[in-house]
Amino acid sequence: MPWWPRTGGGPPTALGSSDPKRERKDTIINTQRIITLDGANNIRDLGDCNAPTGQHTRSQQLYRSEFFDVDGATTEPNPLRLRTVVDLRRTEEVEFERVEWESSYGVVYHNIPLSLPTGNSWTADYNQYLIADPDAVVKVIAILTDPANYPALFHCAGGKDRTGVVAAILLTLAGVDRNEIVQDYLLTEIGLPEVIARVSSKSFYEKALQAIPYERHIPNQEKIESFLDWLESRWGGAENWLTVHGLSPEAITRYRDAILTD
Repeated sequence: MPWWPRTGGGPPTALGSSDPKRERKDTIINTQRIITLDGANNIRDLGDCNAPTGQHTRSQQLYRSEFFDVDGATTEPNPLRLRTVVDLRRTEEVEFERVEWESSYGVVYHNIPLSLPTGNSWTADYNQYLIADPDAVVKVIAILTDPANYPALFHCAGGKDRTGVVAAILLTLAGVDRNEIVQDYLLTEIGLPEVIARVSSKSFYEKALQAIPYERHIPNQEKIESFLDWLESRWGGAENWLTVHGLSPEAITRYRDAILTD
């Protein structure tokens, strides 16, 4: 099966409703940014997210995903024309399975683990990723805000928690409307059955996932809202947190100039 984005204005019905918009609490979820590729069920473009200024994020610059299983027979080995991949998984996850991005596809690869001090992503608040290892978070954001690295993709195992935190920071830093940031997070539910089925079939994750009911995997709107609240109330926003922890104001300006368009 060719590894290539489907066209036709949205995901196939196997990934969700054919209606590109559906209700979730107070949020309208727009599924148009989902990209269906052979080897990925939870990949989407961070483009076309709206900012209150009237601008929106550029498409085909930043992508978020679960583990991107691109190896195998394909007609197009790098359909997104990726220049950079940032892998947020722990070292032991990478040792279990990884894509040889550099040697096989000519893509610059960074493994920068985002870890929690205690607990797991099903129970911990998302701000714990920033508290546990702020240097790692800043390193990830520094790579992903540099337009010289685009097109860039970042991922973890399932593409929800670690990836969701990074996506929320990037979109907040670009000035994207908060409702759109929450939308982006909730979109993971569309491809979740396929993602969980794949991850559960892997021996590395099988035992841990057996104890987790499916409902616990569904994106929790309150978790991402709480994370955004923490950034704003404790730090005055993502920009302040990042500059306090080492990202230069010049890097932020360069990122906004590159990622926003009228």
